Amino acid sequence: MTAQALKAHPVSGSKEWHDDRRKGIGGSDCAAALGLSKFKTPYQLYQEKIGEAQAEDETWEMLRGKAMEPALRQHYANKTGREVIMPKGALVHPKYAFMRYNPDGLSNDNIRLQEFKTATYSKEWGEVGSDEIPQEYLLQVQHGMIVCQRQVADVSVSVGGNKPKYFEVEADKELQEMIIEQEAAFWDLVQARRAPPPSSNDDVVKMFNTVNGQSIIASPEASESLFRLLLVRESIKNMEADKEGYEVIIKAFMGEYEVLVDEGMTPLVTWKQQKGATRIDSDRLKSEQPVIAAEYSKTGEPIRRLLLK
Repeated sequence: MTAQALKAHPVSGSKEWHDDRRKGIGGSDCAAALGLSKFKTPYQLYQEKIGEAQAEDETWEMLRGKAMEPALRQHYANKTGREVIMPKGALVHPKYAFMRYNPDGLSNDNIRLQEFKTATYSKEWGEVGSDEIPQEYLLQVQHGMIVCQRQVADVSVSVGGNKPKYFEVEADKELQEMIIEQEAAFWDLVQARRAPPPSSNDDVVKMFNTVNGQSIIASPEASESLFRLLLVRESIKNMEADKEGYEVIIKAFMGEYEVLVDEGMTPLVTWKQQKGATRIDSDRLKSEQPVIAAEYSKTGEPIRRLLLK
């Protein structure tokens, strides 16, 4: 069985576009669903999928990438001699209907798919021709190869608008099995409206933003975490003291000099005079102009603070 094509993909950023993204897990969702994204937690993705948080509109970087996509696609076709087919809509796995994918291109050999990327820096991109690409993209194309049932993903990237570099990622069956299993588990949570556990402070703030005023006996896990938190805080405190000590030595040595250099006159440190910051004297404003101060004051949402006793 082959992946099924859906209707043409709606306009990016439209209500239909956001609604469409909530119908399954796309390639760009894969890392977050697995808890391996640097940009989004499983709970944040969960909120998007159940409609409690709208997925962010496309960023400038995403729009830039789309604008360059035709040129990257043509360069790939010219370089490889392969015909690139563009599906008109998202593709859906014939067995795992929650798995969806919008490939940048598919070769007519039924073996390869293409992803065209842009990047500001070459960090996380390895040697040209290798499969060393950023983890988010690696998971994205493995997800894509599952949905499209392809064996190879050709990934090209233009760094800083320069000539594209090419990478080749082969299907990793073991990794793909893990992706299917963990995405299925995540989608079960979405279907059951059961949130995944929090993995960031932002997550717990959103999940538990009210307080009942009662006490709870610490579990063994909470007690162990508290003990380790105290150790970490003490370590940070000691490191901050060390940091200040080293800064004092360097500043005292520099005295009135602005730049510290090595023997080859290469700058190592600068200690420059900066203009003082201009701030509103809020205490005076409240005292002398209380009406104006009240008019331009804003009360934020209630927050909870974690205080160690």
